[in-house]
Amino acid sequence: DFLGKRSLSLPFNQSEKREQLVGLKPVDGHIQIGGRILAEGHIQVPCPSIGNVTSAAESPTVGNIGLAVIEAGFSKMGDTVHIYANGEVSTAEICSPVFYDPENQRLNA
Repeated sequence: DFLGKRSLSLPFNQSEKREQLVGLKPVDGHIQIGGRILAEGHIQVPCPSIGNVTSAAESPTVGNIGLAVIEAGFSKMGDTVHIYANGEVSTAEICSPVFYDPENQRLNA
């Protein structure tokens, strides 16, 4: 047993379409916190969105990166999405939310 076990068993949380945490790497532009992930086929607003950028940072190791919650995010790995933030649209690639040392090699060194 653990805290949140019941919530994870609810039908909404079992759905493959639920929002899932993924990473974002910029293709062009800069990832900004609070950006809306535009639905597939849309490159400008107003339009439906499939998620939002929850955090973004400038990493000294891997550059500009971000995290987002996106509907069915795990199934979209490698896809390119458009992000609307501060009146501009940029492009990013959906990737793993683990940007540095994904195999934990540094931990075991």
